[in-house]
Amino acid sequence: MFAKPFRVKSSTITRGSDRRRVKQNIGQSFPAFSQDMLDQVLPGKASMSTISIIAHSGSTAVVYVVEGEPLVFEVESVLYPTVYLLWKLPNTLPCVTTWSPVINKLQGGADLMLPGVVTEARGGCALHGMTKGQVCAVNAVENRSPVGVVVALMSHEEMLSCGMKGKGFRTVHLYGDHLWEMGSKVHPPVVAMTAVNMDTESSDESCGTQHDPEAGREQKEEIREVTSIVGRSDATVQSEDVSEGGGHDDDGDGGGSETALAHDQLLRQMQQLSCSDEEEVDNPIKTMDALLMDCFLQSLKSRMTQSDLPILVSTFYKAHMMELCHTGLHLDIKKTSYKKLSKFLADMQEQGLVEVKANSKGAEIITTIHFSHPLLKTFVPTVLVCQSEGTAQPGGPQTAPPESKALEYKHLYMPTHKMLSIFSSHGYNKSSMLEVGQVREVVTTYIRSNDLVAKDNPRMVVLDPVLTDVMYKKGEELPTAVTWQEVMERVIQGMNLAHSLTTCDGKTIMRKGRLEPIALSVVRRASNKNCTLVDNLELYGIVPDEFARTMQRLAAASTTVTEGKAGVHQVMVQGNAVKAIAKLLQDTYGIPLQCIEGLEKIKKANQR
Repeated sequence: MFAKPFRVKSSTITRGSDRRRVKQNIGQSFPAFSQDMLDQVLPGKASMSTISIIAHSGSTAVVYVVEGEPLVFEVESVLYPTVYLLWKLPNTLPCVTTWSPVINKLQGGADLMLPGVVTEARGGCALHGMTKGQVCAVNAVENRSPVGVVVALMSHEEMLSCGMKGKGFRTVHLYGDHLWEMGSKVHPPVVAMTAVNMDTESSDESCGTQHDPEAGREQKEEIREVTSIVGRSDATVQSEDVSEGGGHDDDGDGGGSETALAHDQLLRQMQQLSCSDEEEVDNPIKTMDALLMDCFLQSLKSRMTQSDLPILVSTFYKAHMMELCHTGLHLDIKKTSYKKLSKFLADMQEQGLVEVKANSKGAEIITTIHFSHPLLKTFVPTVLVCQSEGTAQPGGPQTAPPESKALEYKHLYMPTHKMLSIFSSHGYNKSSMLEVGQVREVVTTYIRSNDLVAKDNPRMVVLDPVLTDVMYKKGEELPTAVTWQEVMERVIQGMNLAHSLTTCDGKTIMRKGRLEPIALSVVRRASNKNCTLVDNLELYGIVPDEFARTMQRLAAASTTVTEGKAGVHQVMVQGNAVKAIAKLLQDTYGIPLQCIEGLEKIKKANQR
């Protein structure tokens, strides 16, 4: 669930009755916890906050953070412990044991398949009494310390009836995912585990037991099956049937020797898998390189003009490139092959895209952008999309959506520098784009936590120096107390404007400033003929070339796409096609009429 980046919706300090309610819910969800254990999880004077997040899949979760460590999270009214809590109290959940290479696959987002589970007979944890839907911890053969949380998809009886094959556990949270990154990022403690019992007949006899040939054959088949799974390079661990050649009988010695050979083969497969995993490290680097290049080109094409130059490299990166990265992704220059932004821009300068110089203070600035460069001329700004495999790919050309769905437009607000004293404690900065409800929640939390509600009148708020600085300009008359409504109105009015746009195909675009409408204009060109010009399509996630082809078919008229200032495209349709264009925008792309400018041209066309 947390293998991909998530978005923080809200963050509040938890006190009083809410704190007691959370502690009570933890005690009910984990009956094995004594009062002393509950006090260890949530000490009386420890700071606690509640963070609401939206996962990459769209599902919501609530994370309870104690002293900076996420200890418990809630999804669909079910409480789960994090690895930080499991390391404090290892016996919180029953454990499921697997191999270390399988853990690596789980960290990539895969679920745990039954052939990858180490049974009790081979040194793993017991599965007796396992029920469907039971929350379990997962650990590796080499280390008893839990490294994740999974949910059983079938009972123990069902696992046995299907021959321990198929998907057995759904992965919820793992060491190394983005939820783990919210905490101190410590590594699991090392707790030795009993060695896996896969010895030959001689070791069995030394323990006073006799080796069973049939058991040896079954154990060999199970080891082969696990080997076939952990040896894969796929991101998803899948079960695979391994058939044995028939027609031979194994005696005790034969079964034991074949089991030992299978064990050696398993160890070799693990070593090969570890080597292949190290070779595959380049894949995320190449992915981040592609994301960096796409954000760079999008910034040049959709944000920059020659009048914006020169611009500091740091400002260009933070205010443009990082903001054009999709909400579900995170652009990190350190995770690219360049490692430094200066090296990347030097490469771009060699390719002839930009010119970078050092100013008088030694800071790098972009002085020139070559918009005539072939790479910029052919590049179409699009919204980045997340592929199902979890890799970030530059979004390709988008086609018109087959079904009509209304476009969603929201006003967003960004904190100014003097507002950071209020908003930074909730994890927001000057680049954060908040809805009205989020702004109200932050301001309300600040007022109540600083005891600013007037004691004689709960409808009034007593102003402290921070609120006064945020709400009023120099020279204005400063009251001692104002209403809640006035506080909210003045704070929102003082914030920078932004907007979010969810297109009809589900893609979300977030930008600074107001949203410019799609502009339609009718002009006369050569031979005294009318033509309709369409501007600002790209602001709504519409690809101009695709739009022009659709209009050419619907209006039975010639269309052209021209490049204007700063690489912004304009579509020209022959004749007065305002009515047809408005219908296409409204019915196919879900653009409301209030976002279309120039509709008065329809009336003039009818009059003629």
